[in-house]
Amino acid sequence: MPPGRFHSRTCVLFIMLLAGCHEGRHGAGEAREPLFLNAAAQDRALFLTWNGAPDWRPVTLYWRPVGSNEWHHADGGTRGWSLVEGLENGVVYECYAERVLENGEKVASQPVTQTPKARSLRPGHPYLTSQQEADGWLKLKRIDPGTLHLRGQRVTTWGPSAPDGLYTDDKGKLVLVLLRHADGAFRPPVAPRPPNEVRTVLKHALWPKFNPFDEPQQFAMPISPIKRPLVESVTGFVSAASFAVNYHPQLSSRCTHFVPALPPSAAARQHSGKFAIFVHGHDLLRLEAIATIERLLERGWQVIAMDMPLSGANSLDRSTRLYIHNDFSSWPSDGFSPVALFLQPLKAVVDKIYREHGNERDLTVMLIGRSGGGWTSYMYGALDARVHYVVSIAGGMPMSQWLKEDRVKTLDYEQLDPLIYGVVPYEDIMPAAGSRAAFFVFNEHDPCCFRMSPDDPFVHYLETAGRTLDKPIGVYVDRDNTTHSFSDAAFAQLDAFLAKVEAAR
Repeated sequence: MPPGRFHSRTCVLFIMLLAGCHEGRHGAGEAREPLFLNAAAQDRALFLTWNGAPDWRPVTLYWRPVGSNEWHHADGGTRGWSLVEGLENGVVYECYAERVLENGEKVASQPVTQTPKARSLRPGHPYLTSQQEADGWLKLKRIDPGTLHLRGQRVTTWGPSAPDGLYTDDKGKLVLVLLRHADGAFRPPVAPRPPNEVRTVLKHALWPKFNPFDEPQQFAMPISPIKRPLVESVTGFVSAASFAVNYHPQLSSRCTHFVPALPPSAAARQHSGKFAIFVHGHDLLRLEAIATIERLLERGWQVIAMDMPLSGANSLDRSTRLYIHNDFSSWPSDGFSPVALFLQPLKAVVDKIYREHGNERDLTVMLIGRSGGGWTSYMYGALDARVHYVVSIAGGMPMSQWLKEDRVKTLDYEQLDPLIYGVVPYEDIMPAAGSRAAFFVFNEHDPCCFRMSPDDPFVHYLETAGRTLDKPIGVYVDRDNTTHSFSDAAFAQLDAFLAKVEAAR
């Protein structure tokens, strides 16, 4: 095999062998935590990241050049990241990790491949992809690394193996963002990870100790009515009721449930169990949100509209300490990632739908959102199999594509927390979303972010992932829309996609 090329049949066989060992060591039906390993290219090195929760047992890391018979190994410890140095730039390496459980059983990750390379310095930009870039930035700004804080704690060690994250000063002001997985070109995995494994690992990345799905008693999220419905200028409803999900002492999610105003003949043809949870992004421009709600109501969906934390109706929760999303980066974890706070109210809303309508024969739940709401849609849709359809409009892309343009526009903490995406990358989360199907809209000329062209390799990957997972995944690239929005043309494509999926059931 020529150097630098990866033999796909060898990789698939290796995955099958590891999977066979994995199954053979555990009894039927025994729930276990899969081990996910990811690799980021560095100069003559690879930065490896993996999931430590829930048992936080150490791992052994293995790597070799593709085509070599000799594996190298090192103790990776328990923290979830490690820098493997002394490698050759331009050579493809395959890596895997292995964890020994308390009872002596072994769990191995699927192998991943990556090629070390020098990361180019980007002067004047605080979003950095290597230790060398971070050191250069600190020197340029004359900042002592000993003054940095990470996740609310002062940094005590700074060096090549410093963790990725949002580094701030002692006042919480952002100094730099170290993201080694960020890159300028998408590198597809051999195959998307199975949705059930993604769900398990993602839950533990968000809630390392206990989570609202497996231990709901630990997450009191009382729902209280709001007397005056928050309807804005929506008109296509026969009734509307607002309520607040009180999911944190400082945060509530204010939601409005719209019932469509269909004429009797149309209402008779529509089953009552179509629920669309619509999540608007973090800007306060409401006109597009209202237009999307009206479209959904016209099609017979009951709509539960909600905003992201600190945005829209939830801006009432803002404080001097917690005003914008990046302020979450300095919050103490308290046993969970602050990113989880963006998703917990969705759990309460889905619970409410199933509690009140779960016995309806044709209950269908769709989660749909634009921008940050699109991110919310596939993030939560990957966690909860009760969400049948996930629709994301301009809601995200793999971290390996974030630097394909001159300027990084993905500035929101919840979309870049390395403790989440260094473990479960977007290319696994997005295909896993929606138990029945998923639909992704990108705008080729989006002035904000996440723009895609029809021939982008990630578009092809999503479509291929749908076939691999035996689940319809639709992708529509809007070539005419020049705004960060959900166009009429894109909605027509969504209509056709949903009709096709429903007809095939």
